[in-house]
Amino acid sequence: MSAVITKLNLPSMRERVSAEEWDARVQLAACYRLGHHFGWQGTNFGTHLSARVPDEPGHFLLMPVGLWFDEITASSLIKVDMSGKKLNDSPYRVNGGGAALHGGCYLARPEVMAVVHTHTEAGVALSMLECGLLPVSMAAVRFHKRIGYYEFKGPGDNMGDRARLADSLGPHMALIMRNHGLLSVGGTIGEAFVVMCVLEQACSSQLRAMQTGAKLMVPDEEIVDPMAVKRDGMNARNNDMNWQTLMRLADRIDPSYRQ
Repeated sequence: MSAVITKLNLPSMRERVSAEEWDARVQLAACYRLGHHFGWQGTNFGTHLSARVPDEPGHFLLMPVGLWFDEITASSLIKVDMSGKKLNDSPYRVNGGGAALHGGCYLARPEVMAVVHTHTEAGVALSMLECGLLPVSMAAVRFHKRIGYYEFKGPGDNMGDRARLADSLGPHMALIMRNHGLLSVGGTIGEAFVVMCVLEQACSSQLRAMQTGAKLMVPDEEIVDPMAVKRDGMNARNNDMNWQTLMRLADRIDPSYRQ
């Protein structure tokens, strides 16, 4: 894998950006490598993850078009403004759909520091179901009354649809994009990634249970509501710790993402 990275021949950005931006680049590159490890990219190049530049709230980092997740490094990420304009030299172009989608989230939610958007088989399949995500697993309970739904109305690169996207996301940290895929946001890069990990698990578990043809056991509201409230507090405490655990995994797999 390291040989592949070397062939990209991209100069290091470490000495050309702030310490805060470099840290964001490293963490976002780790997200991409972990996304590859978990099989989130597949052959769909519409999957993308981004991070707001901490000291430049009007700018964010996004992967370039033409790279696999396991090729992403901190220096290969492209900095763009909210319209998707490229702000640093790169031989690669910016994904228009990613710029529209992620920029819309950042404009609507100033506290959001990262956005994760996936098109996994489980996520897309769940997005096709009229019932949506049901509170039938502990992972799904995290999103009970805490997830938005965005109705499909065409390609995701429509800059004019940002307001509708923001309305659909609302105050939540997760969004199911009907007939499209999944989206998560977070106050930190790690939080957005951890939320997506749990959402992907919840979708996969529900689909596996539905495939059996047996009737799903859906807990009553009076059971699920307090469980979801309890999870809110647990999540706030655990997201950072879980992200540090995942970063160690990324380093064990291949630390070249830090280049």
